[in-house]
Amino acid sequence: MSALIAIPMLFGGCSSQSFTSKTMRDAARAPSTFITKSGMDFEENACKSPLVDPADGTEIIMVESIRGVGDYKVPPGKYGMEQNELLRVDCQTGKVLGIVKK
Repeated sequence: MSALIAIPMLFGGCSSQSFTSKTMRDAARAPSTFITKSGMDFEENACKSPLVDPADGTEIIMVESIRGVGDYKVPPGKYGMEQNELLRVDCQTGKVLGIVKK
């Protein structure tokens, strides 16, 4: 019976571990922080979408999030991104953390 309980625990931990263990690299020419759209605020436990580049208005769209960190889809060619990459952002502050593979 204890083995049956352990199996879901193993699978439950896989998704968050793979999310947080993705290798990151620095973003190029990205703002140090993104802002929320008018009328939205950053919150402790919620990732907002879209976020906006305060310099040029570029919007990024959240694809996935966990524990206050979100991975966002970015328009092609922005911030040194390559195909099949996402921009990782701290959801509490809008601070850019880096680029990760999808």
